[in-house]
Amino acid sequence: MLRIRSFQMAALSLGMGLALVAAGSARGDHGPGMGMGMGGGHTAFLERQLQQLHLPAPTQSAVDAVIAQSRTQQDSLRAQIQAAHESMKGMLDQDTPDEAAVMAQADSIGQLMTQQRKNDLHTLIQVRSLLSPDQRAQLDQQVQEHRGRWMGRHGDAGCSHGDKPGQPGTTPPTES
Repeated sequence: MLRIRSFQMAALSLGMGLALVAAGSARGDHGPGMGMGMGGGHTAFLERQLQQLHLPAPTQSAVDAVIAQSRTQQDSLRAQIQAAHESMKGMLDQDTPDEAAVMAQADSIGQLMTQQRKNDLHTLIQVRSLLSPDQRAQLDQQVQEHRGRWMGRHGDAGCSHGDKPGQPGTTPPTES
């Protein structure tokens, strides 16, 4: 009886956590270290940074088209992720959840989230290809300044972009 109760509490805790993540996904929020600014995800962050470049009209139009396509894809993925989280919650709310089904659903959620990140990267690559070398350098500088401000407020918590010594997610240098 105690063992069943412990499992139910663990499942309830996991379900609550997933529900919170699903709610955040529905709003475009990301977990710790995953966001890129004041909400809206990576595409919104990129868009805010690009606005500061004051791009010429033809370039801005091309960038807007890329971002609009990305946003449509991200909205679809966000809805799929939310539905997948709701399905997971339903599975975990059962008295005796099917572990194989729960794990398969976790894999599905992971695949959707990977696709979402790939979409972010595709958008970034497409947008950067539209910029001049000078504009790319300005964008890179703005992103680095933002990252520096973020790191100043949050320290090493959660941000593992880049390959800087001592930063989480990087391999420590080897001694020769």
